[in-house]
Amino acid sequence: MQTHRCLQFISQYSYRKWYQPVIFEPGVLEIRGSWDKATKSLAQKILCDVKNKSILDVGCNTGFFLQEAFHRGATRLVGIDNDPDIIKLAIEITGIMDIGPLEFQHVPAINYSPPQTFDIVLMLNVLDFTDNPTSCIQKYLDKSRKLIIEHELKHLNLFPQSPNHQDYSKRAAGRILSIFNV
Repeated sequence: MQTHRCLQFISQYSYRKWYQPVIFEPGVLEIRGSWDKATKSLAQKILCDVKNKSILDVGCNTGFFLQEAFHRGATRLVGIDNDPDIIKLAIEITGIMDIGPLEFQHVPAINYSPPQTFDIVLMLNVLDFTDNPTSCIQKYLDKSRKLIIEHELKHLNLFPQSPNHQDYSKRAAGRILSIFNV
């Protein structure tokens, strides 16, 4: 990683309101996100066993969770988001970090067709912005061994009759974390 590129990026984008943190060097070269503490805590929870696993992050934003998964040994990392500017930033950030390969694509969650089954599919803060959350969940259940969803749709019935579903209903900042082992 090149320190001068990190500093350039930080000075160029530090004015921006960030959802996820951008961490080039912890505590030294980073931009704090608006959900900084909750995001880092969630990463600790859901990325504890990712070594040699493939991960798809639906609604990846700037790629924080994929970057963390890379550092923890995940092997195939794909992120999609419907915002083309965010995808450009994700590519730039991982380029500066000199990590990868990480693949980023600009595509809405409902339109993406995963080419393979992933060990883990993350859908963090995506369903709140989807017209049909249930069909979106079903689409990614079919292409994952484990589906991890963070949402605040308290009224959403997330297949409670399925024996493979664990709705932890653990709230972090008013959010619900649900995990499907497929």
